[in-house]
Amino acid sequence: MRVFLMAGQSNMEGYGPLNDREAGDWEGSISLNALITAGMEAVAILDPRDDVYVEFGGDGHTPPGMLRPGFGATPYFFGPELGMGEVLGEALIEPIVMFKSATGGTTLGGDWRPPSAGGGTGRLYDAMTTSFRDFMEGDLALTFPAALEAGGYELAGFVWLQGWNDQFEDGFVGQYEDNLVALVNDVRAAVGVPDLPAIIVEGPTLQEELRAARRAAIARLELEQPGRSLYVATEDLVEEEIPGNFHFHFNAHAYLEVGRRTARAILEAGYLDGPES
Repeated sequence: MRVFLMAGQSNMEGYGPLNDREAGDWEGSISLNALITAGMEAVAILDPRDDVYVEFGGDGHTPPGMLRPGFGATPYFFGPELGMGEVLGEALIEPIVMFKSATGGTTLGGDWRPPSAGGGTGRLYDAMTTSFRDFMEGDLALTFPAALEAGGYELAGFVWLQGWNDQFEDGFVGQYEDNLVALVNDVRAAVGVPDLPAIIVEGPTLQEELRAARRAAIARLELEQPGRSLYVATEDLVEEEIPGNFHFHFNAHAYLEVGRRTARAILEAGYLDGPES
């Protein structure tokens, strides 16, 4: 069984609308049902999978269960887990487990600040690591007793999608490279997997300094442990900032594409290669 820890801010929470009423009248917005009606997505994407499980803690979220649309910021939205779970579920025999920890409007420099960055550990870093540990020690065994008995589990990757709000806090963009390297290494230490794959998904901000900081962090992580970090590019999904809109929000196509790209990158990197895959 392959377990992914997924974290970040609102784009990881997920604002891919299921219906037109959630999509609103934003420029470029489109709902999942509209994509299905237009023939751009198969209606089967609405069906729960029997091989991918999602837990997204916090009030107002869909209760843990098998993957289907609705594991977003509210039950009327979805995030990158939908496209990611679809691709991985089709590619692998063993079950996939996704544990999401995400809060919108938050910063790596403050809210998610990792311990080794100094300056005080962020509250969301502590919440993420604590809740994930509790999940691994309790809920996982209750949900998949047979799978654990048959083959155990593997922590397969840390997926990070964040980096919008740091550009609005003094000094946080300049710290982003160091903070991201520290975050990955601290998460690896916290879960006890020193070479845990780090999958850094590009957030949709067009600020080049922040984008460069992500790429520089990946380069440093690759020097430390070659082949254990990767970068998922998404810049082509955001050609220009849309007034009043926040990045991929309210665009179901963008969210599906982000998730699918992430899954394909993981598969191409060989992180899940094994006799059962």
